[in-house]
Amino acid sequence: MSAITVFSRCGREILKYKQWLMGVAMILVILCHSQVTRLPFLKVFAPGMIGVDIFLFLSGYSLCFSYEKNALPVFYKRRFSRIVPLYVIMAVAVSVIITLQGTRLSWFGWICNVTSLSYYCVGGVQFDWYLSVLVLFYLLFPVLFKLVRSIWIWLLFLLLCAGLVFCLDLNELHECAIARIPVFCLGVLCYHKREDTLFYFYAWLISSVCLLIGVFLKMPGTFLMDMAAPSLLLVLFIIAEILFKRKENNKAVSLFYDGVEKFGVYSLPIYVSNIITFNICHFAGSPWVRLVLYCLLTAVFAWLLALADKMIQNGIRNDRI
Repeated sequence: MSAITVFSRCGREILKYKQWLMGVAMILVILCHSQVTRLPFLKVFAPGMIGVDIFLFLSGYSLCFSYEKNALPVFYKRRFSRIVPLYVIMAVAVSVIITLQGTRLSWFGWICNVTSLSYYCVGGVQFDWYLSVLVLFYLLFPVLFKLVRSIWIWLLFLLLCAGLVFCLDLNELHECAIARIPVFCLGVLCYHKREDTLFYFYAWLISSVCLLIGVFLKMPGTFLMDMAAPSLLLVLFIIAEILFKRKENNKAVSLFYDGVEKFGVYSLPIYVSNIITFNICHFAGSPWVRLVLYCLLTAVFAWLLALADKMIQNGIRNDRI
């Protein structure tokens, strides 16, 4: 299979393995957040925040299909019914945890946490950036979809966001969000260019250069590494294709592939449980105690949240009927 064929297939068929790719991304995020343990052997997973970039790239790409297929009210209803209930659960849980840990929250602070206004420094306490910004991306998506049709518009987004990150004195959560706007918009641009193999070649080439420079200069979690997501996705796409073809004849491969895919299918409940657990473990005992608590509580909360999410989505589907 030629390199051009691989680029072409990845551009057109990447969503075929979306759940598996999201599963890998979720595992990277979990390993990265386990840095809360501060155990030396876990520092190798510090670059795992690129898992968030993979999520955002795939979100930008896949949302385009939903946006073009559905009327705008249906698009918004499906997107927000998926994310808002779990976000509210996360916000309430984190608010309870930080209150028990000694942080005083007014009623207005609780409202700001639950509505994500706390992320924008209106009130409450900042505790997560990803879901708050994802909601904003959903709201702005019709505009982004129309704007990001040209490489020049995307480059403008890139330069603008780079300027904001490097020139403004931002807190970590705001910097995380602004630095990820280009990779989300790149996903939208790749949708528009999905039949342009040459575009994909140059996109993956530039992304690979960013990855190599970021690794060489030891710059995990930086703006440069955020642009490395497409190159990693290309590698993961090739791996997914190989594993998918072999899983029927190899039980071990099948178990591995299906296991990673489960992380993708339940990525949202896992992410929410991970944030809740992170806040619980932040002040817990020794590094080893934090590690054990982090693993156990993330697994338990993810299971409970997956059940809750299933009930919520079934209720929404019944309402549609």
